[in-house]
Amino acid sequence: MNALQKYIDQASSLKNTPCLAKLNGEGLAALSSAELPHRRMEDWKYTNITKELAQDFKLVSTADATYEFNKDANFINLCFLNNSFVSEQSDTVNFTMTSLNVVDPVFLTSNAQQNFKNDFVDIMNKSFMQAGHIYEFDSALLKPILIHRHYTQEFSLNNITNLYKFNKNAEVKILEKLTSDTSIFLNIASHVIAESNSNIEHCFIQDTKNGSLVFQSCYGTVKRDAHYSNVILNTGAKKSRTNIALSLVDPGAVAEAHGLYALHNDQHHDTLSYIQHDAPHTHSHQLYKGILGDESRGVFTGKVRVEKDSQLITANQLNKNLILNKKAQANSRPQLEIYADDVKCAHGSTTGQLSDSELFYFESRGIRQDRAKLLLARAFAYDVVLKIKDLNIQSLCKEHLLTKNIVS
Repeated sequence: MNALQKYIDQASSLKNTPCLAKLNGEGLAALSSAELPHRRMEDWKYTNITKELAQDFKLVSTADATYEFNKDANFINLCFLNNSFVSEQSDTVNFTMTSLNVVDPVFLTSNAQQNFKNDFVDIMNKSFMQAGHIYEFDSALLKPILIHRHYTQEFSLNNITNLYKFNKNAEVKILEKLTSDTSIFLNIASHVIAESNSNIEHCFIQDTKNGSLVFQSCYGTVKRDAHYSNVILNTGAKKSRTNIALSLVDPGAVAEAHGLYALHNDQHHDTLSYIQHDAPHTHSHQLYKGILGDESRGVFTGKVRVEKDSQLITANQLNKNLILNKKAQANSRPQLEIYADDVKCAHGSTTGQLSDSELFYFESRGIRQDRAKLLLARAFAYDVVLKIKDLNIQSLCKEHLLTKNIVS
């Protein structure tokens, strides 16, 4: 309890509207009796955040901060600095974007979120929710959206919740970049409703400064004939955790959840993915890959649940890990829970090192071993990037990976 008390004591500095204050109060009530995640908790079996929470992260005001964003003309650019919207650097939009302060709290209790309602990540987000927006889309956008989220204040505590409402027939592509100049504690949640016939691609690059603690959550409800695809690249932070929960509630719904964690030094990333098939003729696809160097550790837990009446569904789940150093570790737990009898479901996991025969092939053609390792690791990573259909987003993700030393 002592480790959490310093955070609870800061809650009085939040000045939210009544609806958000109600959520803060509910979160703090749960936090006051919550346990810090520990190894006896099944969903936190391989991830210990006690040391990170002991750091002096604080809620701060950053009104005077300045930063020049690197905008891209191929996108609709939205710029956020320390949780505040920077309108003068952002582009004009043709969709609805309003402050989270006007949200109905009931919206934040979607079916998908119930899978994580007692999870520490969700409790912390509700307790200190301080910023966010509601994005509502009614049609197809000609350009993808690039959301820049940058942080400058050292050891700041940032809790953001964003709501994405994709109405009937909407077609939207989004890339969110999470970056920082220094070590931060970032807890960002995305709540998604994909209405019938919508087609959504929602991608993230998490590249905060090493030393950061980052929690990401995505809770989504996918309706009739809608297609929602989520892709997350994790290359930053000292420790990071991603919770994904998607519910396919009507026939024809399709959900994709893919991710890559490319880690160095003693970085640690943990992904918990939960996809629930609540209707027949629904489909889900997952591919998560880890590239683990030095003394890093990657954790993947994937759960697919198929309800009793959800016949004629397909679900596949695959986790692959590439170990680049004997001290690196990978933990993988793909799981299926099936209560229907006419389904096509598959899951799998592999962990291994670069092939000696592949390295020899490159060396026999005059390519140095260090260069060969880099090429093979990039090819391994690009399997995930190529899941992104929008070529502008795909290109930015490739460029980002090229800037990272995937093989040291």
